[in-house]
Amino acid sequence: MHATLIRSALAGLRGTIGSTVRPRRESGMTTAEYAVGVLVACSLAMVMLGIVKSGPVKDALTQTVLGAVGLGG
Repeated sequence: MHATLIRSALAGLRGTIGSTVRPRRESGMTTAEYAVGVLVACSLAMVMLGIVKSGPVKDALTQTVLGAVGLGG
């Protein structure tokens, strides 16, 4: 009799606890993910800056801008 009562009480608790506990939603970035994202963005910016400052790319961009302004030949 007591075992049945205990089982039924535990079953009721499991239903109550299971219905009130909601899974945690993973939205947004944690601090570590944010730091890695910033590091990757800065690294990509440095690579792109190095490419743009290289001789052939810099000359091509300069000619394009001067041609657009009307100062190029």
